[in-house]
Amino acid sequence: MYPAFQVVNGAIVPGMREVLNELRRGIDDEWTWALWPNTPVPDQAAEEGASRHRRNIDRLIAGEVESIVKAAERTAANWAA
Repeated sequence: MYPAFQVVNGAIVPGMREVLNELRRGIDDEWTWALWPNTPVPDQAAEEGASRHRRNIDRLIAGEVESIVKAAERTAANWAA
């Protein structure tokens, strides 16, 4: 089961399964896995006047799958440490 924000147009957001697989390696807490994509993080690439924080789920929806999977991998490593 996926939270509604992880589904777009009736389908799971591309990359979500990969992100959850990475997060699973760091901590055994489904609530934490579900909430991580919805957390706002600093956006280094924000255009002038645009929001300086975007959620990881927004980045996945925008097609930034590889970078968000890598961020999930780093987060899981930190959780496991």
